[in-house]
Amino acid sequence: MAGVVVAGAVSVGIVRARAGPPLATIDPKPHPVRTLGEPVPDLPWPIGAEAAVAIPAIGLVQTSPRRSPAPIASLTKIMTAYVILRDHPIADDANGPDITVTYQDVADYDHFAGDDVTIPVVLGEVLTERQLLEGLLVRSANNFGDVLANWDAGSVSSFVNEMNRTANGLGLSSTHFVDTDGLDTRSMSTPEDLVMLTAKAMSIPAFSQIVAMTSVSLPIEGTLDSYTPLVGQFGVIGVKSGFTDAAGGCDVLALSERVHHHLLIALAAVIGVNGSNGIALAADFADSLAEKALGAVYPFRVPGRTVVAVASVPGAGTSTVVTERPATLLVWPGQRIDASVAASRPHAGAPAGTRVGRALFRNGPELVTVPIRTDQRLPSPSFFQRLF
Repeated sequence: MAGVVVAGAVSVGIVRARAGPPLATIDPKPHPVRTLGEPVPDLPWPIGAEAAVAIPAIGLVQTSPRRSPAPIASLTKIMTAYVILRDHPIADDANGPDITVTYQDVADYDHFAGDDVTIPVVLGEVLTERQLLEGLLVRSANNFGDVLANWDAGSVSSFVNEMNRTANGLGLSSTHFVDTDGLDTRSMSTPEDLVMLTAKAMSIPAFSQIVAMTSVSLPIEGTLDSYTPLVGQFGVIGVKSGFTDAAGGCDVLALSERVHHHLLIALAAVIGVNGSNGIALAADFADSLAEKALGAVYPFRVPGRTVVAVASVPGAGTSTVVTERPATLLVWPGQRIDASVAASRPHAGAPAGTRVGRALFRNGPELVTVPIRTDQRLPSPSFFQRLF
């Protein structure tokens, strides 16, 4: 009986040996995270205020030492516009649906009487979604937020509830709203949450187009200049400013610059700047932060022939797997680069230089991939090794 078992095992081994070379296994060997050792630059954080700066393309967010939820005035309107455009997208060259001014809209306007950033509306007046968003974001019309809220959700309170659900869904844990315009001091956030929200909003073409406008033209009021400083100057492409006595001067700014042959956008948020010229100061602080952050970005090079994996042939040996060429990513000092491998299984005996997949180097949303190949010929098991 034992002889039968041995004979059967040998028969199986012979079949295995005649089946051709086995497949190698790929064992990824990159450091899972590459830490960059360059010193992190000092950023010009405003004294007595809160701030944050982000470069979304490379996953960077930096915050000032002082950070706690605080009133944000008209920066609230960024969320108002984001929810509207999420619920009612507008194509690049379209105005969106017509919206007719109701009795409630007129009553809301009367509620804001005497507010110099409120834009008059007339019962039965027809404005497009884009016109209302332009008035809301460019001229900071407080009542336009309520017009859009009533149109979208049937009431301001229902819309504000949706603003808060959206904030929770975006992970804005320090943000809460009680109105669409930010006049209520209980509408609060932090600069870190604001740059995260603005990054989402700026990914909507209609939003980024509107906040880049330096003025808006409306049927009754005519042409009105933007209340947001620096827009259209020095590479500033938006976004929104605000002021109340409780919030002080507030500004969220988007700065676009070419950095090492790549166009990057930095977002900076500053809140709580005191003084009669608080908005202008907040904008200057935000511009300085964005400029400094972009200036610290540099290209990081992963060399060619970097070992990223080992190909193993059971019972026969191994070969290192290397990148075929260098990989370059834009980074900020102190960031970490994640490395991974997507590989197929080559046959034993494959020659040196056999492509087996790709290495992936990721820095936040930034992703660079390069081919990988065997660095030596893969060993082949002998007939007797394959037999047993």
